[in-house]
Amino acid sequence: RERVTFFDDKSFYMDGAIKIGNFLFSGKNIAFHYDDFSFDFSKNSVLSFIDEKSLQRSSSLIYFDDGQLLLDSCNNKSGLTRLNDFPRFQVFEKSDFAYFDKNISFILEPFQINYLHDVALTNLTFPGQLYVASDSVNFRGVLRFDSNFDLATNINNVDSAYLFNNRVLFSGDLSLNSRGLFASGLFESDELVFQSNNLGLTTHRIFGYVDYVSNGISLNSTSFNVDNILLSYFPYKKQFLVKSKENTINLYSDLNFMGDIYFDGMDMNGSGKLCNTNYLFDSSHHYFSDSSIMSADATCQFFNSDSTIMLKASSVSVENNLDSDSIFIFSSNNNFELLSVKHTLDFDLLILDMSQKIMSFSNNNPSEEGSLIANLYSKRGLVYSALDVNYNWADNEFCVESVFPIPVKKFLIQPDNNSFCFNSTGELPMFKNATIIKNRKLFKDKLINHVDVEISPSLKLTWIKD
Repeated sequence: RERVTFFDDKSFYMDGAIKIGNFLFSGKNIAFHYDDFSFDFSKNSVLSFIDEKSLQRSSSLIYFDDGQLLLDSCNNKSGLTRLNDFPRFQVFEKSDFAYFDKNISFILEPFQINYLHDVALTNLTFPGQLYVASDSVNFRGVLRFDSNFDLATNINNVDSAYLFNNRVLFSGDLSLNSRGLFASGLFESDELVFQSNNLGLTTHRIFGYVDYVSNGISLNSTSFNVDNILLSYFPYKKQFLVKSKENTINLYSDLNFMGDIYFDGMDMNGSGKLCNTNYLFDSSHHYFSDSSIMSADATCQFFNSDSTIMLKASSVSVENNLDSDSIFIFSSNNNFELLSVKHTLDFDLLILDMSQKIMSFSNNNPSEEGSLIANLYSKRGLVYSALDVNYNWADNEFCVESVFPIPVKKFLIQPDNNSFCFNSTGELPMFKNATIIKNRKLFKDKLINHVDVEISPSLKLTWIKD
């Protein structure tokens, strides 16, 4: 609630605002002294600007604690004589400049404005010091009104200045306007090295599109680089988010990543597609360390040399050991699809030796068999079980060991030595010296030993007894 309190006859205190020309002075406990014919402003007073013709309000604000508005000469209180020097306003101490909805730190030097009725805002200048991220390091600038009716300044050719309490080394240009504080140039820190033509800076954050970004020295073990990407960086927390919609991030020098990378100050994580010429892992949570990459709830694809899909799996956990060039894939519910030999496999664990080009399937319990489906056989495939499976994709050789009797209609086929290998087209071999077990409901199962057995795609048996 505004108030007016009189003292000393014609003097008074007031809460409110005073408009003169394009200037609006506001505050509390404003003192009007009749003898000086002036208004004295106390702490937390505000100078704002308004276009007298269009009534457009500027978002530029000056906060001051000790200012005086002189209305006229003490000898001309009646205004009989026009003195162009009046009204005039002056601030005796340093003041703070800010925008209506932006948190910045620009400290103005004491200033004086004469001819308040007549002065053009475009002729005004406000020199001061710009403080970036509340640092002790400051940059001298001069505020002037721009085409948007706001105070702005450009500070060019900054040479190797440390920002964010010595956490970021910056070289380039700074621009302050009603949209905020922006920078163009090179930034270097322990976490990141990046360059941009237009990045936003706040007291705790650097954000915007960068032309180039790579890891800093503290993240050499999880190295990465990418061009033209969106960056959000929090230097005090040593955290950052790199977002890529189209461009590929180069990881560990030999991997490609399409997605987002987030560093929380301790660990580097990602969400997206990780790939090279051999495989692709798509996951909403990758964890990157110096020697491995962990991927949760991932969709996997492995490729042949001609880029066709060799193996695929979904909803699996992946541990990619970079030092040993081996990959562990854990599956709890979903099957592995080995397309090269037209097989579906239900196992807990798949280990890939990328250097030897060998896959090994097994279960967590070594004595528990896994289920396999040979999809070339019959409409539903030939279902059988084994403890261990190996696939050499260099030679396209698929072999099963510790095989349980293979059910084919009313028969069970037990291969010799309980192991065999499919041919390169995914077809069963002729089982040499096998045992045929005929399932008879009313009588004991009949065994036919030392038989050479061939199984057709329609599951028709042909055998020759030695």
